[in-house]
Amino acid sequence: MQKFAVLLLFCTLSNLNSFSQLIVTNNHIAQSLAQSITGNGVSISNATLNCGASGTGNFTYTGSDLGLPYGVLLTTGIASQVAVPFGNLFLNVVTGNNFVDPDLVGISSQAFYDACILQFDFVPVCDTMIVSYVFGSDEYPKNINTYNDAFGIFLSGKNPSGGSY
Repeated sequence: MQKFAVLLLFCTLSNLNSFSQLIVTNNHIAQSLAQSITGNGVSISNATLNCGASGTGNFTYTGSDLGLPYGVLLTTGIASQVAVPFGNLFLNVVTGNNFVDPDLVGISSQAFYDACILQFDFVPVCDTMIVSYVFGSDEYPKNINTYNDAFGIFLSGKNPSGGSY
């Protein structure tokens, strides 16, 4: 079994084409979010979510600027506010979820404020895995020399060719 963790300190998807529509549906169920990422037919287990209560959801998007027509939204703010251009609630929320993940802190030593972490095990049904993602941050560029949001995708487990990932 392989372990797949999506760890991020995620902020905003802004400047989306005004003719496009981003629809966010609140979803705080780890198993459901994990299944949305992997797709149908993939066995998911041990799904956990460590995120602010309003920070997660599913989205659909009918434009071309984002690069994804649908997916999972993990934020450090309020997920529904991502669809509101420059939503004040989204930009200024402190969730207090200061969970520390050693893998993410390995990328950025300050990656422990308002974390949003989805982690799960899955059994692949093929030999190739593709993950498409978009990362956005409302802290860039205004805090570039102070702190910035961090994002990581970590995959661990047995390598079919031998050894471990």
